[in-house]
Amino acid sequence: IPVSSGLNKGDHIIYVESRNVQQSTFQNIVDLIKRTFDENGQLTLVVLTGPAYHELKRRGGYLEMKPFSFQSTETENMKPRLCKLKLSVDDYDFGFTLKRSGVLFVQSVEPNSLADLYNIKEDDVVLELNGHDIKALSMNKISEMIESSKQTRELEILVIDPAGYEFSITHAIPINSHLPFVEIKAEPGKIIDRI
Repeated sequence: IPVSSGLNKGDHIIYVESRNVQQSTFQNIVDLIKRTFDENGQLTLVVLTGPAYHELKRRGGYLEMKPFSFQSTETENMKPRLCKLKLSVDDYDFGFTLKRSGVLFVQSVEPNSLADLYNIKEDDVVLELNGHDIKALSMNKISEMIESSKQTRELEILVIDPAGYEFSITHAIPINSHLPFVEIKAEPGKIIDRI
């Protein structure tokens, strides 16, 4: 599987398409992946990073054996928001600071800043910056990405409130900006529905 797929060494494959493969043998998973890709020309995998898998087990979470639907009512317990921040000519900063303490979270939000207008809150957990999963990125790399975004005047930040994050970890529900239940905020106060 190409590196561009987003898979990393140590990831745990949980679903191939909507089929739970936790109890499958390695060879059965490989065969299913090949067969599905040959039939469809594409493939959707749900994976947990090694650390997320171990954290899930440490906290006593469980991995459902039934197929998971991202349209299910369980997603109502999570409210991830993809905020597409665009600096105006008068703006020099996005208006938030970040801190890592296990997870990357929003440490502070300046009142009336761009982040405030997009409803980014203190203690929101940051999952992605400009489409990149930030779990394995250093704070230096994250700072570089934000500084680069100041130059381009645009930053996409995927955040979720702490309760939603805990729910996703406890129930092993991976979250990224491509999921149908992610709210997209392209302008302050406006939510775009996915088609």
